[in-house]
Amino acid sequence: MLTITVHPHDERLWLGEHPLAHTSVARPEQGAGDIEGAQAQQRESRLLYHQWRMYQATAPLVINTHATGTGKTLGALLRLLARVRQIGPDQLTPRQGDTLFIAPTNELIEQHVRTASEFCQRYGLPYRVVPVTRAHLQRRWQELAPEERTRRGRFLRQLLSDPATALQETVSTAQATIFVTNPDIFYYILTACYNRFDRGPLLVEVLRDFSLVIIDEVHYYSPRQLAAFLFFLKLSAAWGYLSGPDSPRQICLLTATPSLPMRRYLERLGIETEWIEPQDPVPEVWADKVKSVRALTPVELEIYSTEELTKDLHGQRQSGDALLCLVQRLWPTLRQLLESQPADGFPVEGAILSNSLRTINLIYGELRARWPAASERVGRITGPQRSQAREQARERQLILATPTVDIGYNFERTRPGQGQPGQDLPTSAVRKPRPSLDFLLFDARSGDELLQRLGRVGRVLALAAGEHCGPCRAWVVVDQESYRWFESYHGTTIDRGALAKLAARMPARQDLTAYVRSGVIGEFFRSIGLIGQGMADEELPLLDSFLQDLQQLFAGEQEQHQRPWSYRRIREVLRRYEERARSYGGFSHIPAIAFERFAALLDGQQPDPHDPAISYLKAFEERLLSIMQHRYERPRSSQEAVLWLKQDLSQYYTERSRWNFREGFETPQVQVFDPQHLLADEDVTHYDLFHILRSYEATFFPTEEEWRRACFPEGSRQHTNLLGNQQEEQVPARDEEVILFCRLQALRKQPGQVGLRLDVPEQSRAEWEEQWAYRVTALWGLRPQLINDDTGLPACVGSCFQERFVPVFVAAEESSTAAWLLSLRQKARFFPVALHISFADRTARYRAVLGPLAWQLAAEIPRWVFERDRRQGQQGESEPFFF
Repeated sequence: MLTITVHPHDERLWLGEHPLAHTSVARPEQGAGDIEGAQAQQRESRLLYHQWRMYQATAPLVINTHATGTGKTLGALLRLLARVRQIGPDQLTPRQGDTLFIAPTNELIEQHVRTASEFCQRYGLPYRVVPVTRAHLQRRWQELAPEERTRRGRFLRQLLSDPATALQETVSTAQATIFVTNPDIFYYILTACYNRFDRGPLLVEVLRDFSLVIIDEVHYYSPRQLAAFLFFLKLSAAWGYLSGPDSPRQICLLTATPSLPMRRYLERLGIETEWIEPQDPVPEVWADKVKSVRALTPVELEIYSTEELTKDLHGQRQSGDALLCLVQRLWPTLRQLLESQPADGFPVEGAILSNSLRTINLIYGELRARWPAASERVGRITGPQRSQAREQARERQLILATPTVDIGYNFERTRPGQGQPGQDLPTSAVRKPRPSLDFLLFDARSGDELLQRLGRVGRVLALAAGEHCGPCRAWVVVDQESYRWFESYHGTTIDRGALAKLAARMPARQDLTAYVRSGVIGEFFRSIGLIGQGMADEELPLLDSFLQDLQQLFAGEQEQHQRPWSYRRIREVLRRYEERARSYGGFSHIPAIAFERFAALLDGQQPDPHDPAISYLKAFEERLLSIMQHRYERPRSSQEAVLWLKQDLSQYYTERSRWNFREGFETPQVQVFDPQHLLADEDVTHYDLFHILRSYEATFFPTEEEWRRACFPEGSRQHTNLLGNQQEEQVPARDEEVILFCRLQALRKQPGQVGLRLDVPEQSRAEWEEQWAYRVTALWGLRPQLINDDTGLPACVGSCFQERFVPVFVAAEESSTAAWLLSLRQKARFFPVALHISFADRTARYRAVLGPLAWQLAAEIPRWVFERDRRQGQQGESEPFFF
């Protein structure tokens, strides 16, 4: 264990003209629900220098890189205020004022909606604030009368273009709208992923109608995800929306830990940019208008390695969870902190943050077993929790959370009626005179995670006497290699700049840039195709010029080695994809019976007109004619025709997998009955299959009806809510993505290993590898299995995505490519899945990467490694390549 004291961090307070002075609008007397607003108003009364700079910034692109917890969000809202004042509140129109605010997590979206609503109300800005997430869109859509429910994409179009009508507002004073959304929806609009009727109008809405775009926590995204924002910036500039100080659009990027590759991409954009950074000197003319103010208290930091925490008394490595081991080791200290009674009358409050949902739930179970008060004082903020449970959890003394609170989340609790004994303070004035978090435990796999999470503790910027607050405490778990970087600083005191340099030596959160240089441009082909369709022929050279600039932005120095893209070439790629989409686009899965019936049809057996597989047969017949024309030959048998068809389907689903904002494979969703609250605080929730298989002993049911009969024999049940009251609870309706049902029995003591199995009786290993291995493809027939578990999986689980084409990159376990994959694990933070394949001639083991991440990892591995393994596969031999 290492101990390091981290210096406090000061910001620069602005003493000059205050843009918020005397602009607050009179409001009714505040109640308990307005505590956050009162606290926000107190924070806003102390304006920081970087926030003042945001208010004054006129460049088309503004990038604020100040530290976590120093008010970058308020700075962005001040930029909004400045634009409104420049136009005039009475002259504001949707085209001039509509704002898009993008935040990476739904928890942060809810926080930004509250903050922006309160800000606009307090300062008289004529805005409505609308959250735009999948859950909100679904709820709004369901509130419509049945005859008014059309396509969801059409409803989103109406919401963006005419929110008053979409939200059924009868009376509204709003003249413009702040739409707060997640990057997924933005990405799917920008890459034209909605249906053919809505994708064009939605793309136009995003490209034309937002005068201010705020992208929060930009560092959180992978290079591939960042590319979508770069495309939007480049397109906005090319179409004249970012033309200078008077440009119709301004874009604000907020990030505390910008990576070096991100900086390089942004600098290559060629857009006038104002960087607002902590190290920027104050101009001499403003020197007397700035003074230091405490932002973060000192932190007494203890650093542990995973190796030391998971060794037993004899020094043997145990397969335990490191952060759980740390909680167990520190529990006497933590309990003493939690049960202490400070003189100011406010409790000691803390949080435990982890990348792993399993770890958080293990710790939650450990605390409930050790501490009788845990049920009332400990709360979870995790993905499976519903919004009401999250709201209740954020008020608990000790919060356990996954990365949903990693970025920008405010841990401030409301405190109605609380304060010093004998004081009679109004609810709105009650505020803890110490940081909202007094202590923090967390794990960190990358340098930006360490800095971001450490920045959650010791925040005192909003406190008038923040410089008098004592040090907070933090404990962090890092890997052994990262631990060594800190060893020479044991027992010392360092400033946060030195800590940031040490953290920069840790692995990056995700640093896969090869795909951005070589292939990410393909994700924007559909958008480019739509833009080209709306241009006259004589304007198309402008589009080709834009494509060359875009390719140079992504590829950098490697651009000269790549064949340039043109609109004509992109249209040909899209034409081939759209041909397949017309045949296959309506199928989410392909049942085995469809291939069997098609082979029978080719052998002369006519299908029954009422056969459920008839739609597949029509699509297959149409595509086979196209395949034959492309191949200039006919299949020698029905089985060969089916193989051709599977290859064509695989190519379609492989290309389609590019258009998915999330990196990983989206496993089937399971509706979970959880009366012990092992996963979440509700009795019924839903979550992904692989997590359930790895983390829980569970009973699965083949149908929803059997699940309901077994878990809810009376149709409803008595439920003890979080306040300890009995209430009747109806069984929640099934989520539309759910395809499996289970009841959780217990948390596994050791995580299960989930693998995959594939049967290929019609091909030898060499034949199969020639067609499917060492490239990004999509495989049909995959079945999940638990490795080293003799009990096996129920049939309903084993076949749950057997009929889907799953995007995948596969390499033989003993190959050089697999060795490269293993070397990339820490860099990309992924775990290749074990794949066992039975061929006609033998069985073999492989490593597989599922989902869109397959594209990125394949781009990182040199081509010569693939070719070497392919050649050796044909020879039936392979030598591992060691690192």
